[in-house]
Amino acid sequence: GEALLVLDRPEEAERAFAATVAARPAAIPAQVGLGRARTRLGRFGEAEASLAAALATDPKDLGALVAQGELS
Repeated sequence: GEALLVLDRPEEAERAFAATVAARPAAIPAQVGLGRARTRLGRFGEAEASLAAALATDPKDLGALVAQGELS
């Protein structure tokens, strides 16, 4: 998913991250990536939900906190 975001392919990145989250819901990097992809797609409510799920697992996750800050 990360490579797809770098290549500016957020739709494909979202699918990749969503598949990982479906298989491993507690995978914080995938939740954060999903949030970042949805932010790039302008789907801010869904992005916030993904980031909130990551922060529920680890409230101090730096990647999730930074991505959440980018929504503001």
